Amino acid sequence: MIIVFTWQLIEGEGISSFKTFMAYKGALMIDDRQMIGLMEEVKKQGGMVTVHATNGDMIDYLIQKNREEGNLSPLYHYLSQPEVTEAEASERFVDMLNYTGCPGYIVHLTCEGALNAVRNAMKRNQHLFVETCIQYLLLDASLYEKNFEGGKWVMSPPLREKKDQQTLWAGISQGLVNVVATDHCPFMWEQKLIGKDDFSKIPNGHPAVENRMELLYSEGVAKGKITLNKYVEVTCTNPAKIFGMFPRKGTIAPGSDADIVIFDPNEKHKLSAKTHHMNVDYSGYEGWEVTGKVKTVLLRGQIAIDNDECKVQKGYGKFIKRKKVSGIV
Repeated sequence: MIIVFTWQLIEGEGISSFKTFMAYKGALMIDDRQMIGLMEEVKKQGGMVTVHATNGDMIDYLIQKNREEGNLSPLYHYLSQPEVTEAEASERFVDMLNYTGCPGYIVHLTCEGALNAVRNAMKRNQHLFVETCIQYLLLDASLYEKNFEGGKWVMSPPLREKKDQQTLWAGISQGLVNVVATDHCPFMWEQKLIGKDDFSKIPNGHPAVENRMELLYSEGVAKGKITLNKYVEVTCTNPAKIFGMFPRKGTIAPGSDADIVIFDPNEKHKLSAKTHHMNVDYSGYEGWEVTGKVKTVLLRGQIAIDNDECKVQKGYGKFIKRKKVSGIV
């Protein structure tokens, strides 16, 4: 059944990556037996396994322990997912990849321990790709101490420590972290309030997609943490290559889609829920001053966004069939 399913998806539908969860016990989590079986089959068909790499059993235990002890504030969302839960799962995932020879991709990696697992994989020349998110580069776990306001930043994995931010910036420059994404998952504040008396009931997610390019430029390029070339790599070129869309996507060249962002590197402005366009009533970066602003976005040669106004209609998006995974960026 798995054999037919993966072949149809990869060969017929152009879907070459398959996301798995080592967390969310009792819901999305799969065990190691299922993971190995999937990896072996996906490798045969030319695909890639992606993973949310945190130890679901350990997290489940810590959540229940904190609830029983009456530790119910957003801080305990963080304390129920300590660094070791991500480091251990990442190491286990890359070891299974190594055994099967399957290409893999770790989504939203957040911490030093997990990146050390990636370093071990690189020593073995594995086909492994790594993503982090803009919030893990800029925000830290001290935000969970703001009483229930900390629920704005309840996401999984949670925000980490400042030392992890330093590690991730270095990992980008070293080529260990290939992509900076957002894991954009917004909830209205009223929805977050569902968990005001119990952190485990707070919907997990953070709105960030609109601000990614501006924040990464302002905090990365403008402050000398990464080069302009690296900025383009981790936001545009590498994702297209990793997920089998290059050179149609990820480059400006004859025959490629004319997907172009026109960016003013000097314009200063403040981020706010009052001015953003995301369908959410708060900002994780309220009042944050950034240098650099997206002015115009072209999608397949047509102006999609111009001076904060959307110029295309619903349904203009187009599904892209992807190629098999090469393991090369």
